[in-house]
Amino acid sequence: MSILKLQDATVLIHSASRYNGNLYDEVYVQTSIVTEGPLTDNYYVPAGVSLHAAALELLKHSGLEYRPYHESELLTGTENIFESAKNGDVPDTINDATRLILLSVLKKQPLNLVAQNGNVHVYDLRYSYKIYPIVGAPDSYEFSIRLPFDGITMPNGSKVQLTVVTPSQATIDQGVTKGIDVNGAEIQETVSQLVQTGKMVAEFTYQIDPLFTVRYVYNPGSSLV
Repeated sequence: MSILKLQDATVLIHSASRYNGNLYDEVYVQTSIVTEGPLTDNYYVPAGVSLHAAALELLKHSGLEYRPYHESELLTGTENIFESAKNGDVPDTINDATRLILLSVLKKQPLNLVAQNGNVHVYDLRYSYKIYPIVGAPDSYEFSIRLPFDGITMPNGSKVQLTVVTPSQATIDQGVTKGIDVNGAEIQETVSQLVQTGKMVAEFTYQIDPLFTVRYVYNPGSSLV
């Protein structure tokens, strides 16, 4: 297992919903990963299409997230879904089926090695996908990302950092936006407003496997068409 030195992720959210009748927004993720030792395993990342809100709720109920997955974590155990179904093992069948539903909107994508200095490797990964309005809150959107990726050890002294740029005419909900570390403690974000474009930026830095969630709400009358 490779040892992380730094993972730096930048997320840009495109306000497609202001043009398409509030159907969805688009999320663009670019991440750089610096490790001691090579990353040779396969990852599955969002394939550019997304599950609708009901399917995402099913994933959440099963403890899954729409994010990059290490191949073994995503697929291990799913090969017995037919046997589980025939044997009436409902929990295992649901667990396997949910993972396969998630697989249907992911694609296998190798990390791009951009530099190597001795045993230090620098990788790049980019992907995009759609997100849909929160059920019951049609002008609110939310996405999550977990850093570092599966299969990477995060020792003391390593670091992850995340920068999220929201659409114009949207306000970050700081009551919901947060990072959560492996012990359940909250990681405080820094939020700032860009003067010329009206976009907002949320920044996080941390040292050990946090889950970050960002929610933003469009301001009243913000449709661009």
